[in-house]
Amino acid sequence: MRTRSVHVSMRSTIAALAVAVVPLAGCTRTEGVSSGDVGLNSTGGSFVVQCIDQSFVKVVSAQPLPGYTVRIVVPGPSAEASIKFSSESANDIRVAVRCVDAVPKVEEFVEEDEAVASMGDA
Repeated sequence: MRTRSVHVSMRSTIAALAVAVVPLAGCTRTEGVSSGDVGLNSTGGSFVVQCIDQSFVKVVSAQPLPGYTVRIVVPGPSAEASIKFSSESANDIRVAVRCVDAVPKVEEFVEEDEAVASMGDA
C-alpha cells in the first residue's frame, strides 16, 4: 500500500475560505413571521406596529395628534417598543408595546409636566 502526501498551502486554504464566505456576504436577515400591520391609538396619537415571531414588536409608523410631536424611542424589532408623544400644552405620553402570542399589548404612561400642571393653577 502506498501512502500519498498532500501539501496544502496557506494561500490555497484562504482562497477556498473566501470562495465559501463571499456568497454569504450579500445575504440579509429576514425578520420572521409578521402578524401584519396593527393600528393602535393613545392619548398622544396613533401608531402602527407588527408582531414578529409572536413575541417581538416593530413600530411601522406613528402619527401625533394636533398639539403633540412624536419620537419613536425604541423602534424594534425587540421585546418592547417605545413611542413618546410630547406636548408643550399637555402632559407627555409614553407608550410601551409588547407582543404576546402575536397580539400587541399597549401600556400608556403619563409623564406629568410641572409647567403644564401649573397652568391649571392659574
